[in-house]
Amino acid sequence: MNAMHMYFVRLNPGYLGDQLAKFYENVSELGAVNPGVSGNLNPCLVAYSGSGDQLAKQCLIDVKNGADLLFVEEITDHSLSAGAGHRVYADKIKRVFFNGKSVQYKNLQAFQAGKLKF
Repeated sequence: MNAMHMYFVRLNPGYLGDQLAKFYENVSELGAVNPGVSGNLNPCLVAYSGSGDQLAKQCLIDVKNGADLLFVEEITDHSLSAGAGHRVYADKIKRVFFNGKSVQYKNLQAFQAGKLKF
């Protein structure tokens, strides 16, 4: 089984109209989850088996001029540690992506095993 990667994906909020709708459609097909409580998918969390560059291409299928406006960051044990940028998403990742699932996540071994200190 290939290990998955966890990514934080965001399209510049100034990007509107049909292009934003297509971005939403693409990330929805990838199983994206909103990291907060709102219903929209910008930003979103995505579990993906490929690289960040491959994920970016999938997010931008049929989105014109989006490459300079897309931010894809891999979520790792380090970025989830105390004081790090992705720490605020830890509970959502546990509830949605780890809850009873046997998927292994590359670069999230300590978090997945419950060994990461917050």
